[in-house]
Amino acid sequence: MTSTYLCLLLLLFASARAYSPTAFCDATDECIAKIRAMVPESDRFWFGDRWSQACSTPPTTRRHLLTYNSIACFNPRELQSYTNLGSRLFHVHTYSAAYLRNLRFFPRITFAVKPGSYRACNHDFSVEPGVSRVVAHPEMEPMESFLLRDAPDVSWPELRPFDAFVVLLLDVGFGRVHFLAHNFPHNTTIMMPYEAPENFRAAPNPVALLVFRPDLHRKLDEEELRQSLQGEKPFDLGTFMLRQGLENGLVGLNWFLATGDAFAIEKQRLRGGIDNCHSLVQKKLLKERKWGFATSFPLSEMDSSLAVSYAIDAANYSVCCRRVKVAESVLFADPLRDSSVPSVGLHAPPKVTSIRTLQQIDNYQRALRHYIVMKEDRFTLVAFDPDAQKLFWMLVDIPAMSLAAGNADDGVTISPYLDPTPVSPDLCSTVVFMLFLQPRDALSQIADFYNADHHLRSKHCHIQQKTLLPTEQGGNSTSRVSFFCPPTAVCLFALGDEGDDVGVRAFDTISLNAAGNTVDAGHFDALSVCIHAGVHLLRFPASFAIVLEPSWITMGAGCLSEQPGCSVQA
Repeated sequence: MTSTYLCLLLLLFASARAYSPTAFCDATDECIAKIRAMVPESDRFWFGDRWSQACSTPPTTRRHLLTYNSIACFNPRELQSYTNLGSRLFHVHTYSAAYLRNLRFFPRITFAVKPGSYRACNHDFSVEPGVSRVVAHPEMEPMESFLLRDAPDVSWPELRPFDAFVVLLLDVGFGRVHFLAHNFPHNTTIMMPYEAPENFRAAPNPVALLVFRPDLHRKLDEEELRQSLQGEKPFDLGTFMLRQGLENGLVGLNWFLATGDAFAIEKQRLRGGIDNCHSLVQKKLLKERKWGFATSFPLSEMDSSLAVSYAIDAANYSVCCRRVKVAESVLFADPLRDSSVPSVGLHAPPKVTSIRTLQQIDNYQRALRHYIVMKEDRFTLVAFDPDAQKLFWMLVDIPAMSLAAGNADDGVTISPYLDPTPVSPDLCSTVVFMLFLQPRDALSQIADFYNADHHLRSKHCHIQQKTLLPTEQGGNSTSRVSFFCPPTAVCLFALGDEGDDVGVRAFDTISLNAAGNTVDAGHFDALSVCIHAGVHLLRFPASFAIVLEPSWITMGAGCLSEQPGCSVQA
């Protein structure tokens, strides 16, 4: 009798301690204490002190706009003043520990991790996780959205079969509900099915699991529960608790961290939200450091994605005594894949599309009491081979609307498109497409004070002689109207009247193929492209875009070697 009584006491003590074997804590009281200590910290998450320092001041000048990362600084307007998890959860400017005074449980969140594949940002991804099960908690390694696609298992040691709780899964960073159910776990009624968090950035974002014990004397209104999930604004947890009588019912809190991946980026893009595919290209360039100019390039200023597609017509080739049939298709360039593509169809310019978020600066003239309307942004597109230092294509003054519609040829052609297919079948050409945002001032003001013979120009732009430039009236002007290159720039100088061959001059003389002719040119570093002759001075990139490695034809180079009686016929 005594031993049975002691065993019962031990069981009750174990239940009260609520052993929870996670890396975060060992017992419920320890878990709750850590949760209460972490909730008020304003430097723990992306929406805290870091965001306030880097993003709280909106851009007021064009230069500030170009360096302002609108995607990294995105923060729902209704939540911007809440800088810690507690204030952001309850929408209060001054968080108090009393909000968590009724915590009794530490709900455990367990994800079953599965391998899989998906397509995003014009690239095929395959995921093979090293584990099959993850127990989520506040100090965990952030998980990618693709691994969180299946609903987790929620439990805690004190949970009894006939309990009835309200369970809410809330994205704290963006204010979105990802799951809502009541009468959990006895007779669970799901008001909103589980949706995987969609973090389109690398910064870890907290997703909180809240457990409420409803008032036994009040029945939950399912219609009100559904209505609370409607609308585009961030979910207001405080209002939800008051309307459902749950202001004193928060008894369990836990959260996990979700980081960005291509899966979440693609879902956002398809929904018409933020397109952050270019961040994957940034990451690849910084990791591989394949080209020297990429490391010195201001990659942080990239703010849009660039889609390049070739329309391939049906063809029938006889190659080395073999017949090759090519079906009609569309070839999308994949900057994340290191592989060759067939050269069939590369003879014509591709379709280039980029949809950028409008970021106009209000220019308010206080004396006149009106706004000055800004003219449309224009862009420059450059396609080149960084290894062979060849220029394949250059368009300038491309209107933003034309770029969004895939009509890049509405711009001014500086260098006509060249087929990037290599002349030798055993070689490959790497083609890089870069999109630059042009400044709205066509000429640098310094050009009015320094001519081409000034030592600053000679030092920074390496212009060795005066060059005649075409004017809008069709005549030629002297070096006074030439441009001044900033000290950090390497110049690509495009000259020539319309219809003439394009000449390019800079330093470190090499051979560059432009408009079908080999001319003397400088090293195409792409840190900055400085152009005059009716176009603008370029300083800031809008997109670092696409990498293509066109092969000679769909068959291998070995077949195309010189052999008696072997010919290539279309």
